[in-house]
Amino acid sequence: MFYFFNTNISKMKTFDFKPQLFSTLKSYNKKSFMSDLMAGVIVGIVALPLAIAFGIASGVTPEKGIITAIVAGGYGLA
Repeated sequence: MFYFFNTNISKMKTFDFKPQLFSTLKSYNKKSFMSDLMAGVIVGIVALPLAIAFGIASGVTPEKGIITAIVAGGYGLA
């Protein structure tokens, strides 16, 4: 009989993938959260004037620069 796939399962390699997120969350605590929160606030403070400047420099209104930064950040493009 002809098989299209390997029938000997014992010789197949197991897929042993474990995302790093799970191991990281085990040791995540309040101190790490506060550090991440502070970093996010600082990035936001820097990104807001930068988005306004990019909007003005590209010839559109500053509001459109902010909207573009929010949309690009939401899609992970920034």
